[in-house]
Amino acid sequence: MLLPLKGTTDKYLADLSRVQATMDVAQRQVSSGLRVQRASDDPAAVNEILQLQADIAANRQTQANFDQITTEIGSADGGLQSVIQLMDRAVALATQAGGPAATAQQRTAMAEEVSGLQQQIVGISQFTVNGRYIFSGDQDSKPAYVLDAAQPNGVRQMAAAASTRVIRDINGTSISVAKTATEIFDARNPDGAPAAGNVFAALGNLLTALKSNNDAGVQSSVTALKSAGDHVNLQLEFYGETSTRVIQAQNLAKKFLVDQKTDLSNTRDADITAAAIQLSQARMQQEASLTSQAKISKLSLFDYLA
Repeated sequence: MLLPLKGTTDKYLADLSRVQATMDVAQRQVSSGLRVQRASDDPAAVNEILQLQADIAANRQTQANFDQITTEIGSADGGLQSVIQLMDRAVALATQAGGPAATAQQRTAMAEEVSGLQQQIVGISQFTVNGRYIFSGDQDSKPAYVLDAAQPNGVRQMAAAASTRVIRDINGTSISVAKTATEIFDARNPDGAPAAGNVFAALGNLLTALKSNNDAGVQSSVTALKSAGDHVNLQLEFYGETSTRVIQAQNLAKKFLVDQKTDLSNTRDADITAAAIQLSQARMQQEASLTSQAKISKLSLFDYLA
């Protein structure tokens, strides 16, 4: 008689332990919202969860990089639009100063304004975002150009590094994100001479001609200034195209992030409703088992313990 009682009790204890384990799992899922909190919950899903978490972290970093670049592009775009307006003003001054009625005194006054335009444009070439000189290429810890009246064009080059910075979209495609001040403001021929479209040279030559009351110099500067303005417009197009590509890349990254979060949720998260039902059922089963066991006679239990 003892062996059947002991066997029955062993089964009861095993069933109770199984029910308790079910309750523990369901309780953890309801409390945390997660189906997989530790490797033992679903060993086969662990690698997928870790990979999805890494992908989400990388995606978020990519989007943070996009936000930084978007700020830089916006600053560059606004700066170059201002440069175009300043160059238009320089053309207007040169046209006026090249007229037959312009006097030396008037040209001297205009030279002061052109000097101010030059100063503003050099200032734009020194734009910074978060401590980076955005037009200084890879040497972005210092400005590429500074004002220097002793130089032929009125500016001195401080850095001549190329811009190799790129940003990668979620698929790994590279997007070039910046032009240098040299490309934008100081275009040069292979021999080092100022090229057509050189902003600093055009302004410098106009300034020299105005100060020296040089009719021919003032008149010839109009064409150079217009060419320089056109050149800046081309550089502005680069930033417009880059902005479009970055926006498209941002949208793609956001779409990927939604998909990645959905995949992670499907793999890792618990079905709260199902877990709550399972918890409730396990509690009722536990209650029923305890109630049933309480009805076992003390004699039978003592026999078992013996």
